[in-house]
Amino acid sequence: MITGIIGHRGAGKSSFLKRLEGYYVEVKLSDRAKFMDLDAEIAARTQKSIEEIFAAGETKFREIEAAVFHEIYFEYKTSNQDLYIALGAGFSFSLPEDIEIWWLRRETDSFGRIFLDRPRLDSNVTPLEEYQSRFVEREERFRKLAHRQITVGEGWDRANEFEKILIGLKPADLDASITVQPWIFENEWRRNLFFARLLQMGVRYFELRDDLLNEAHIREAAARIPSEKVLISFRKKNTASTLLEFSGPYATDWALELGPSPLSHNAIISLHERKRGETVDEAAKRLLSHKAEHHKLALHIRDLTELWVGHRFYLDNRLARSFLPMSESGRWKWYRLTQRPHLNFAREGDGINDQPLIFDFLRYPRRYETFAAVLGLPVEQSRTPAEQSEFFSRYSMG
Repeated sequence: MITGIIGHRGAGKSSFLKRLEGYYVEVKLSDRAKFMDLDAEIAARTQKSIEEIFAAGETKFREIEAAVFHEIYFEYKTSNQDLYIALGAGFSFSLPEDIEIWWLRRETDSFGRIFLDRPRLDSNVTPLEEYQSRFVEREERFRKLAHRQITVGEGWDRANEFEKILIGLKPADLDASITVQPWIFENEWRRNLFFARLLQMGVRYFELRDDLLNEAHIREAAARIPSEKVLISFRKKNTASTLLEFSGPYATDWALELGPSPLSHNAIISLHERKRGETVDEAAKRLLSHKAEHHKLALHIRDLTELWVGHRFYLDNRLARSFLPMSESGRWKWYRLTQRPHLNFAREGDGINDQPLIFDFLRYPRRYETFAAVLGLPVEQSRTPAEQSEFFSRYSMG
């Protein structure tokens, strides 16, 4: 099997490749796999530096890049060894259909990055403008090509136990739910990988939302997942009666903003929108007036005072209530990570800003007596949060 690793400039593909090789050594599988950086192979096979090749123009570099990749591909296509190869962000050749594609992501990809040690692609603009001018096109291309997304935390560019779980070398008990996104259904390979590896991670529920997925995709996903891990969420007005009937054997989440639930049994009733002038406390009471096994309050929360009101709602009955605060900026991610309500959601990449990444869930202590808070404006590209996380984890602090 050949696996291509793609991602934006500076996402850390080369260092990820080195860590991946180290993980294989740890589990004594290094003889079964080969690890290559395409740029390094280009330099070795042409006996020229990347800068020297780029001096002849980007077009010439892309021609050589494609030729070297396909040379390597045919060398390993029938090999007994697996090959992991990291590609440059701007590769323009078509990838063979029989290789698996991993998209390595960071949440800061869209911010832009400036490099002092790499060739310039367009000297007529600033380095940041150069990055941004290519970002959208590359983002869409990576999304179409990828069979799996791996979003790693900022600053975690050294070996860690959490990546081993992300890449499938270790099982886990994530104990969080995942909202299944539409892109999963674009090809069979992607579907098979997604459900198999997330089941290995110990996902609590696979949420199948009727406003994101059509009924055919919901039925297909439900057939692939153990029935106790299926959660069908109703968020769309005028839901098809066939889907309501189909949901009978599974856990369901009815959004109260659609009106009273038509289901005979409600596993979960949730509230995502307040009425005009309604307080958090009033919204919570309105939610509780509808009978269900579990009540989920997932409102936009403006400040710490409102957060405290929602938190009290949760504390009154932790087993039967979940409070999932939302914001435009993702400022309540820490709350979801520290409180871990029964119904909690993680994401791989795209999703609600306040949902922690799977990587965050894996790295955060499951049991702790207290947690540390660093106050101030977030410096999201800093290495410091990762270093602080490692330091405080030694004292069982989140």
